[in-house]
Amino acid sequence: MSDVILQNSDGPAIPIHAYAESEAAAALDAAPAFVKAFAALSEFKGKAGQVLVAPDAEGAMASVWFGLGAS
Repeated sequence: MSDVILQNSDGPAIPIHAYAESEAAAALDAAPAFVKAFAALSEFKGKAGQVLVAPDAEGAMASVWFGLGAS
């Protein structure tokens, strides 16, 4: 049986995305410019084990991107 760990959340859900290396560039092209720039600074390419915590326009956490590596 599963136990409920969190009944309610005080904030919005944070989307989590997982991308293979072959998908990462297209996903970043579709992302807002500041996310694309942040990913470039972080050298996020979708490689296995890479994690990018992407900000919103105000700098708060907006989404999490995981690299899956070669597909």
